[in-house]
Amino acid sequence: MPGQEDLKDIQQYLRDSALSVPETTGARVALTALRILLESPQAYCENREPLVSENIKISILEPLDDRKISPRPEILYSVKGDGNLKTLTILFDTTVVFTKNYTRNITEDFGNAILDLSSFNAGKHTLTLQVVNTKGFMNSTTISTTVQSTDNEPPFFLPEQSSSKINGDQRETTLIFNDHLSAVL
Repeated sequence: MPGQEDLKDIQQYLRDSALSVPETTGARVALTALRILLESPQAYCENREPLVSENIKISILEPLDDRKISPRPEILYSVKGDGNLKTLTILFDTTVVFTKNYTRNITEDFGNAILDLSSFNAGKHTLTLQVVNTKGFMNSTTISTTVQSTDNEPPFFLPEQSSSKINGDQRETTLIFNDHLSAVL
């Protein structure tokens, strides 16, 4: 149902269908079928999975591949779809840790997600970003990361991104620092 154009009509049809089951059958019909329309599937039947499309471009901008991350990192990503985007899923190893459902008809997204990876052990892991579009196509990208719970390295100065200006009798200075491991609490 691309763009959820007929969502209300379909929900009403399911409600009416569920309520029309005769009580004499002894059947109980739950209205949980309505959730099918609102939640993206976490798994697909064999031979029915979305087809991979190289026309869906995905970039994980931060963290970079093979970097150390904290148990609560911020992920920066860029997605450009071949058609309207439907869902964006972030997996840590094989566990879904973030899902974004697109409700507007958009073909590009530049965004971020703050993950809670505190239940994972320190050490090497994979981070996968997967996108499915409304046409039934998908693509994904994976990087390696190392979860590190403590930050023992000091931040470092980035002189090429820092600046200093003189404006009359005032001086404006911007100093930019970075850290190999971000967001460690």
